[in-house]
Amino acid sequence: AETVKVEGLAAPDQDGWGLVKTFQTGDLTGARRKYKVHARLASVKAVLAPRKLFLVRHAESTWNRATRVGDVATMLSDVDHGLTKLGVKQCAELQRHVAEPPRTEAERAFLAAKKVFSSPSRRTVQTALLALKGHPALSEGSVVLRADLREVRTAHGRDNIARASGVAIRAQAVAGLEKGEYPTVDADGVAHEWWASAAENEATVRRRVDRELAQLCMRSDASLIFNSHSKFIRCMFRAEGGDCAFARGKIANCGVVAVDVAIDKPAGRRLEAPELLFGGTFSSADSRASLLEAIRRRSRSGDVSG
Repeated sequence: AETVKVEGLAAPDQDGWGLVKTFQTGDLTGARRKYKVHARLASVKAVLAPRKLFLVRHAESTWNRATRVGDVATMLSDVDHGLTKLGVKQCAELQRHVAEPPRTEAERAFLAAKKVFSSPSRRTVQTALLALKGHPALSEGSVVLRADLREVRTAHGRDNIARASGVAIRAQAVAGLEKGEYPTVDADGVAHEWWASAAENEATVRRRVDRELAQLCMRSDASLIFNSHSKFIRCMFRAEGGDCAFARGKIANCGVVAVDVAIDKPAGRRLEAPELLFGGTFSSADSRASLLEAIRRRSRSGDVSG
């Protein structure tokens, strides 16, 4: 751990936020390994102001399709699965909504979001590059990859293991798409082995949720987009949204949830008034049940090798 003394920060403006100043820890402390530190002064009122958060679930992946139809061979043959043809079509449908004039206040806030954060998994990066292409936040900005937005690692989840880190993540994602111009990706925060090495427990996932909500407090943006996964989105609502439908159900692939974030509320009650946008629905597929049934069939046939 390092203690960094930060000086020369500008006082907050009328909106309650000062200018951001970036430091390299190595420059300040002489340490060999350098980290970027972004610092700013802000008023308590600005930090605790309510935010609007948009949670996007990735489009259909080859893992989703394989679990739905019981294709164990596909599930076991690879890791960090990409999108299916149906998934690409789902992205095109969401991209169409992005390009259309907003019909509701929530859709207007979605288009006004200043930043897109994403899980580094191949399927989520591909979803961001396809579905959010043309979003104002990506016209000049990048998709920012954050390890804490990854899917919850389970004992059988080979789709939650990856091979690519850093700049290789975008290259891997684009390689599975048609040739074209895609948004840039900021992978500075995932230049390491960002995926979990073993199954994650509830306390570990809760810490990830806390860290992601803390990111909202440190930004002046009124709305942000998190591009993530079904289990992690459910865990967010279980941790902070109470016993609501979003804590129990799984939103469909490429679905978008708008939710108010009450930063000033006690932990466990910070997510309020969630709603599905763009005609989204909940998924009726039980991927775990499909997977177990497929394994049973393979076991009865004497072939579980995949």
